[in-house]
Amino acid sequence: MPQILLVECLLHIQIAHKRYMLPNV
Repeated sequence: MPQILLVECLLHIQIAHKRYMLPNV
């Protein structure tokens, strides 16, 4: 099921974005 992979990818991107924005602020 590629849907699960897509969700995991999206989650990873969101976490990376939050982590990147957190130390920047």
